[in-house]
Amino acid sequence: MGAVSAVYPSAVGRGTTGAVTGRQMDPEELIASALAKIEEGRHAAAVGDLDAAIRLDPDNPVAHNSLALARVALGDFGGAVIAYESAIALDPDDVDARIGCAHAHVELGNRSAAIEQLRVVLAGDDQNTQALALRASCYERMGQHALAARDLSELLKQEPEADTLRLRMARSLARAELLKEAVEEFDRLLEALGPEPEVCYDRGVAHMRLGQLRHAVNDFSLTLDIEPENSRALQNRGNCLLRLEMIEEALLDYDRLIKLGDSAVARFNRGIIHRRLGNSNRARVDFSQAVALGGSGSIANRARRYLQPD
Repeated sequence: MGAVSAVYPSAVGRGTTGAVTGRQMDPEELIASALAKIEEGRHAAAVGDLDAAIRLDPDNPVAHNSLALARVALGDFGGAVIAYESAIALDPDDVDARIGCAHAHVELGNRSAAIEQLRVVLAGDDQNTQALALRASCYERMGQHALAARDLSELLKQEPEADTLRLRMARSLARAELLKEAVEEFDRLLEALGPEPEVCYDRGVAHMRLGQLRHAVNDFSLTLDIEPENSRALQNRGNCLLRLEMIEEALLDYDRLIKLGDSAVARFNRGIIHRRLGNSNRARVDFSQAVALGGSGSIANRARRYLQPD
């Protein structure tokens, strides 16, 4: 690279791997020394070598990329971003540097900056699995679930048997209110995996939000067949049964739910069921307990209204 040789004081007399003691070292030797130190886990020492190499040859992208790796290992993600950006400025087509920079931005919580780096990568290669996976994760964390589902769908085209990816996509679709599409993906998962309780539950929630209450009851029942103490499935099935006017069945679910763990919501809902059945004394007991458990929350306030004299 036409670099000018110079004495690197910190290497003189140390016998460091890749360094020849007592003589001048050029940037390539410093980089080789640094890479050996990175392999040995001596990342702080590697940073010293790489800083010196960059002073001698600031246009060496290998030095900047290696410095970024060392800084990541030290937990210095801000320094890593600076090093990666220097490498990218020297070689804008360096995909590894852009993906590395995106990872460092994620560690710093700068997901929008990470997505911008990944956008450039995917503009050149829209099937880059590392970029798609990282961008999908960013979108999930940012609550942009439709965009996350889009990237996960692209990944699934390359890995159609990846059940974990399909579950993430189905959940992203559900969170994006694309409920019919979510149910289709949950269906595919259950066809492949059998009655997985977690997937049955998630499909039940999607069916419930679609107003398909009988389908939801079936899904929650499948969940409870495998996990009889799943309180979320019990509560949701009880709610669906109540909306279907299957009052006695709903009461049984809430009785089981309260035995598993008392809560203001469970007591309030069972109070509503008792009230519907004409069990006014039992309803008052449940509403009173909902107030005691709920404090100043909205459920407790709703229960208080039912305790007021008619």
